Amino acid sequence: MKQTRNNNYSRSGQRYRSPYKTYSALAVVLALILVAGLGFLKSPPYLAYLTGINIVTFAFYAFDKIQAKRSAGRVPELVLHLLAVAGGAIGGLAGQWLLRHKIRKPVFHIVLWVSLLAHLAIFALFHQVLL
Repeated sequence: MKQTRNNNYSRSGQRYRSPYKTYSALAVVLALILVAGLGFLKSPPYLAYLTGINIVTFAFYAFDKIQAKRSAGRVPELVLHLLAVAGGAIGGLAGQWLLRHKIRKPVFHIVLWVSLLAHLAIFALFHQVLL
């Protein structure tokens, strides 16, 4: 009799965890902690948000670089792109330049620069409205 294996479980019996869900949840939690901490310091909300998401994005680029050197589990590219689109473009660009990571992939350059320009426009709009 042929045994079928459930694709949701590994051979060791542990349940498979999607790296997309894991890293996305971790990014959200870390960003919320940083934003809450910056908000506690009376930082303007949007500036606190951008600071928190950029620190998290840079940390994810650094972690992915370390994992790449180890040939271990990597941060999915989609998660890195979503962090940039969510406002972490400066952290992503810093990760590229300082860590020399993801510099040969044109899609990363496009996503990071378009996201940066979009968030600069949003920041300028908020600055105009709030002053």
